[in-house]
Amino acid sequence: MDKPNAVFIIQIASSLITWPDTKVNLIKGAKASNIFWQVGSSATLGTGTAFAGNILADQSITLDHTATISCGRAIALNAAVTMDTNTLSDDCHGALGGGSLVPEPSALALVGIALAGLAWSRRRPA
Repeated sequence: MDKPNAVFIIQIASSLITWPDTKVNLIKGAKASNIFWQVGSSATLGTGTAFAGNILADQSITLDHTATISCGRAIALNAAVTMDTNTLSDDCHGALGGGSLVPEPSALALVGIALAGLAWSRRRPA
């Protein structure tokens, strides 16, 4: 059964790195605006990567040449978001969006998700 309003939180303990020309494909009605990639350190999207969803990284985020994020955001808590000829789109109803336009979550909600993730990552035993 498709659940178009389902929210996915993908937790990555350390780094997120994509190969060049990686493509995130959404299936079964998933919406990019409802996908959150919680990264324990830094994220790097390789050249030409077509990414979907919101990246919340503890450290930095680098978008290599022509990497794109469809219907999402790149939020780094402690360092920079570095971009090189990139596109971040709010086209939530396009091919990667997987459905109708979804309003943006408030900044407060995003900060809350990021802080909850940080608290979770700090409580894990080393």
